Amino acid sequence: MIAPKPDMTATNTALDQNLNKINSTLESKLANIKQSVEAGPKPITRHFRFLLFPESNTDYYYKMVFGRLIPWSFLFVVVLYLLSVGQKTVEAYQASIYNKEGNQCIAAWNEVYAHESKAVKKAMDKALSKVKVNDK
Repeated sequence: MIAPKPDMTATNTALDQNLNKINSTLESKLANIKQSVEAGPKPITRHFRFLLFPESNTDYYYKMVFGRLIPWSFLFVVVLYLLSVGQKTVEAYQASIYNKEGNQCIAAWNEVYAHESKAVKKAMDKALSKVKVNDK
């Protein structure tokens, strides 16, 4: 038994019609592209802007600024202030210790000077004058 040949004319005409539609659409789009290319290049302008508030991703921006940057920057300023106050406190403490030691030396000098004879007082005055000359 031999099967009859299928009739493909309807399918062929449908394919031809669809191909014609595709070709016409393609040709019109290519014509549009050709017109835009022939119109010439458009100048490119660069814009440099500094935005305080973003145009997109605003939720992430506010979360970042108010949730992380401001508290951490405030903490950084507080730590710097505490470090400077601590440094000044240490310097003041060292100065007071130095002054106490100096005051003790002066008191000891005066005590010895008050209880010594004229010859020793003269020698002490001479030593004091030598120290004053060397300090200048």
